[in-house]
Amino acid sequence: MWYWTIRAILGFISKLLFRVRVEQAGNVPAQGPVVICANHISWWDPILVANAIGRPIHFMAKVELFRNPVFAFIMRRVNAFPVDRGKPDLSAIRDSIDVLQSGKALGIFPEGTRLKDKGVLGEMHPGAALVALRTGSPVVPVAIRGRYAFRGTVTVLFG
Repeated sequence: MWYWTIRAILGFISKLLFRVRVEQAGNVPAQGPVVICANHISWWDPILVANAIGRPIHFMAKVELFRNPVFAFIMRRVNAFPVDRGKPDLSAIRDSIDVLQSGKALGIFPEGTRLKDKGVLGEMHPGAALVALRTGSPVVPVAIRGRYAFRGTVTVLFG
């Protein structure tokens, strides 16, 4: 219930702030395991990706977001789990595999951080490919592009 409520509230706010275009969301399987890999340019990205498809996504999120107990409580209620980006995090890999083996959607930003230069992709970390290969899960790439400015157009394109 937390997931759907928070997703709806933040989705509504995002639609007030931005013109959000979603393209080819039908490329995401309606059920079964899937790794959703998106570029990352704004903290709004997970909200826009989550609101673009009709199923919950379990996002890998930087461990720093879990340091505040109140925020950590909320993050866990919206299916996020921590990853320590400074080193290979075996716990996050295990959590990712568990999500996929349970037939759920896993959201990963393989660049590992937000890159505000919207025209350039950063170096990809191998975690998304590793968990997809280990579980036999399909990977759906997601391109997020546009202007995160008041009433700017942001497009979420599912490959």
